Amino acid sequence: MTALFDERARPGGVRHWYVFRSLARQESWAEANLKRQGFVYFLPKVLVTRRHARRYVTQREWLFPRYGFLLLDLAQDPWRRVNGTLGVERLVMGRDGPQRVPDGVIEAIQAVTDIDGLFVPDEGLIPGASVRVCQGPLAGTIGTLQSLDGRGRVDLLLNLMNGQVRTTVARESIEIVA
Repeated sequence: MTALFDERARPGGVRHWYVFRSLARQESWAEANLKRQGFVYFLPKVLVTRRHARRYVTQREWLFPRYGFLLLDLAQDPWRRVNGTLGVERLVMGRDGPQRVPDGVIEAIQAVTDIDGLFVPDEGLIPGASVRVCQGPLAGTIGTLQSLDGRGRVDLLLNLMNGQVRTTVARESIEIVA
């Protein structure tokens, strides 16, 4: 399991999310050693496809390269131990100690992350799905999703004037039709 959502707090403590930075190309070491030490962490991942040796290879990589999140109670948890963890460079620090992630940010990311820690913001947006354009000159038009790209654009086949028209719009401009 690549992400832990364990919210078990120690008695009397208030836990918040904090950011840590891993050493270059040692993300898997950081993850393994944080897990071994019993830290509650969250490491969202994405599938990345790259061309290598004339073929395409798909791998799971951290959503935020070299950065992960820890759930800590600074008064009770041994948070200074994180800086000495193999694979971890350091906790991201502010003026008064570790830099706290604003409330709701991690929860919002977790809401679009599956059980294996894979970030899937467009879950439900699959080719063939019925969608409605909700912004722009084509607002209200219903069509079929053809494809999504990594730049936030979607190709649609819209039903217009007794025919079908292919167009590309921004991802934010469409919604799934139930």
